[in-house]
Amino acid sequence: MKKLTLLVFAILFISCSDDFVDNDLDAKSSFRVIGNFYDLSVNGGTQGRELYEHENNGEEYDPNSYINLFSEFGLPLTNYENYYSDEDGITIMENAIGRDNYTFHYKSYNSNEIFKIDIPYFNPYEWSYWHYRERIYFQYRDFNSFDSINGTTEYKIKIIDVRTNQETELNLGKFKTTANSKLESLYVGKHAYFLWYEDSFNPEAEKSLLVMSLNESEIIDIKTILKDDTYNLVGDRNGNCYLFGRDGVNYQYDVDSSNLFEINIPGEGGQFQAGYKSNKNPQIIIDDVFFGTRTGAFPGTGSLYPVIYNLKTGESVFIDVFDNITKFESDEVEWQPFVECYAIDYESKVVLLGVSSFSLGGQFKSQGIFTVDFNGNVLDKQKLPIIPIQIIK
Repeated sequence: MKKLTLLVFAILFISCSDDFVDNDLDAKSSFRVIGNFYDLSVNGGTQGRELYEHENNGEEYDPNSYINLFSEFGLPLTNYENYYSDEDGITIMENAIGRDNYTFHYKSYNSNEIFKIDIPYFNPYEWSYWHYRERIYFQYRDFNSFDSINGTTEYKIKIIDVRTNQETELNLGKFKTTANSKLESLYVGKHAYFLWYEDSFNPEAEKSLLVMSLNESEIIDIKTILKDDTYNLVGDRNGNCYLFGRDGVNYQYDVDSSNLFEINIPGEGGQFQAGYKSNKNPQIIIDDVFFGTRTGAFPGTGSLYPVIYNLKTGESVFIDVFDNITKFESDEVEWQPFVECYAIDYESKVVLLGVSSFSLGGQFKSQGIFTVDFNGNVLDKQKLPIIPIQIIK
């Protein structure tokens, strides 16, 4: 079993005003950041819930280079529920308290157009949503469809066109439900994958893998022959899906051939068997290399630590920049970087880390983007005007 390689890097500063390891623009990546602002008026300093957007194309730091998405959408903070964002755009959902509709606000990153979408209120269960090509997919369990005789419940998706507000519905299937039933979802490229567990706490319980074509809005394949295990779904850039089992059973689903292969992965694979995916810490496989994160313990408790794992060789790199003391020119004090989120720029072979100042608040708060190569070396640092919660590359 190979141990993770712990890479800890420290920077020596030539002067207090020079805070870049490498000022060469080739080390910089263009990116978009979704973030929050640090509000000094609340309890002496609190990270707010309003969402801001900052776009960086390699230019110098500008403390005013951000927009308030709530103001842009005309959305009061009290109405805010949550958001989903990727390279296509951002969708912000309003809460449904006392309303007759579910309301979404969608902004296209391609055209900068903004749309407001309403769908009539209903009572969904275990719901989530995402978007793809100006369509919003609202996935839910239809509580009203429960069949008391055979114990099944229907899972459905409402598909809403953001330009026309037209709604269609897709039935994912009827499944026998228990107290621990779960439908795990993965959206990758032009496909979505759904892994059904009759009992997520029992590896021997019935499981099914459903494959959905987003362009055709239909289920194109179902696989039910899965060995006893609990799986983590991870996609690759070609739209394929990997199922990593906690007990060592691993599969690859090839979307072109519709074949499901059992695969062997050498070394210590525990870091990709846990399903801790989110906008902040995505998981993806590129050229047989797994990119993911683990959360850290003391002293950087809660910080994200990117993991790069070669599925063919078992070699791994564990990126830790907590001891990389930082001080940007406009900062008053030095600080330790706490990793809030990350993204992969595979073409440039770098990891983008969204960091904030650990244990510092008030007027001392600082944040930025670290550009790190696949060996864990910090190549560049750029200050941000907002605290990053998601990097979109």
